[in-house]
Amino acid sequence: SSNMPTGSRTLGKWREMRHVLAPEKLPFPFVTAELACRGRTHVPGGWPRMLTSLHVRLFCFAFKQKARHDHVRIPDVRSERTVPRLRCPSLQHFRKHFLVPGRPVILEGVADQWPCMKKWSLEYIQDVAGCRTVPVEVGSRYTDEEWSQTLMTVNEFISKYIRDEPRDVGYLAQHQLFDQIPELKRDISIPDYCCLGDGDEEEITINAWFGPQGTVSPLHQDPQQNFLVQVRVAPEHWLSVDVENPDLEKFPKFAEAPFLSCILSPGEILFIPVKYWHYVRALDLSFSVSFWWS
Repeated sequence: SSNMPTGSRTLGKWREMRHVLAPEKLPFPFVTAELACRGRTHVPGGWPRMLTSLHVRLFCFAFKQKARHDHVRIPDVRSERTVPRLRCPSLQHFRKHFLVPGRPVILEGVADQWPCMKKWSLEYIQDVAGCRTVPVEVGSRYTDEEWSQTLMTVNEFISKYIRDEPRDVGYLAQHQLFDQIPELKRDISIPDYCCLGDGDEEEITINAWFGPQGTVSPLHQDPQQNFLVQVRVAPEHWLSVDVENPDLEKFPKFAEAPFLSCILSPGEILFIPVKYWHYVRALDLSFSVSFWWS
């Protein structure tokens, strides 16, 4: 096992070894190295590292009879099921139990030692990328009528929407920031599990999601498999219409939609199977990275 390739540059080598993923052909116990978890509490300059986490819900509803002020039934979160967690599962185990059946899972001990977990602060991001221009969504969610987009520098975005108390919510969402800023890309790694896909490493789409408390990604599906990595503090993620205030006259069957829920902490990775409905809300300042792979 000491000769096993590791790291994002070895996907080709992993694919050359894919025959070992068939149980009947497995020539040796195939287990990825388990990484130690070193939690951090804060960063010089005051940006918290390991505060609140990504709250993820993958739906399997039981419902209260009525909301507080109207007749719309709402999810009873006390009966929710949690997303399973695994620490550094082998490629074979992940493929058999989660990738092939399309089951969400949280992977621990895979990303918590990435350099971004120790290096990134508001000051660092401004030093590295402050003068670069990026697209910013203005409004808590893109389905709102008042939602818009604008271009501004990273410095302007952090100053207006992160450090200050803005009237609107600004969100640097689904932007290929790491192609634009190679210095930031060196601080992350493509998860080795992406080698189980059919595409090449160059075909993996890496997006940044950076914003304050209150940002929302409404209910949607992704076109590819997705590893969502929480780097900074906390989005709430529901995998399952306006989830928080569903129109049950328009979507009556939503009341019976099943869901799962989880808290995704910094350094953890959530696997979202392709076409799996999900919903995300940021509970606090948050920086997440998604890897879309075929």
